[in-house]
Amino acid sequence: MKIEITIGGPFDAVSRLQGKLMDFSPELGSPEKNRGSLKIIETEKGLDSCLLSISRALKDTRDLELRVRNLAYSEPVVEASDEPFSPIESLLIQPWNPSLPETSGENTTVIDQQHAFGSGLHPTTILCLKALEDLYRGASSLRGKEILDFGCGTGLLAIVAVKWGARKALGVEIDPASVLTARRNVEINRVDEKVSIVEGSWDTVGRAFDAIIANVVPSVIYRTGERVQNYLKPEGTAIVSGFGEKQMEEMVAFFGSIGLFSRKRTTLRGWGALTLSGRKRKAGRVSDVESP
Repeated sequence: MKIEITIGGPFDAVSRLQGKLMDFSPELGSPEKNRGSLKIIETEKGLDSCLLSISRALKDTRDLELRVRNLAYSEPVVEASDEPFSPIESLLIQPWNPSLPETSGENTTVIDQQHAFGSGLHPTTILCLKALEDLYRGASSLRGKEILDFGCGTGLLAIVAVKWGARKALGVEIDPASVLTARRNVEINRVDEKVSIVEGSWDTVGRAFDAIIANVVPSVIYRTGERVQNYLKPEGTAIVSGFGEKQMEEMVAFFGSIGLFSRKRTTLRGWGALTLSGRKRKAGRVSDVESP
């Protein structure tokens, strides 16, 4: 698995840093005037060593930003466009631009992606939106429910949840830049009275929710996934994605071992998602559905 490490900041500082990190062959770029960026592609196996070297090199350097991205989990590469699109039939996503008026429409969400994951293009995001729509249109509905979006990225899923009737939504995100992006999207969509975005991990959650959405990489699922049950109400629903289709059975077994049972499995373009419940279902076959 390949990992992209990007360091950005004043061009002179980034240039000096390049000399200290030549063992990792960083590529020097200049995204804008007087600013530069270093990009290093590393394997997961060598990540710790690389980050340690970067940490030492950054010790006496200010005004530099470090970002780490799992390339297997990146958004699809598309040309920049202001054109709206529908990741699922009942939802229109409008990419934000400065001239765009704010919106409060139930089926239209404006997203400024910036540096956060969750534009609505990635298959795992589409799978989560579809699972969220199932709750919205199902017998239990979303109305009056409290939703946790763990690893919220742009905040898209939390925003859509409250537009579809959820009483409150909490977005939790560990990346500071993504937190700022999510908060901006909450304001753009005029849902700041219902959606809160906090920086951190499970320690910032604090209470149980009617539904939890976690669209995160497999390493995070395996490392912290058992916490889902701790913050899910007894009859609540969890939507989990971010893993490959071939990992589906492993994920079903993992969550089954902590008392969460698969209600529905969906796949799209090699990716998978699970809808889970803490209540054990009656004997019967769990449906496997290929999302459109």
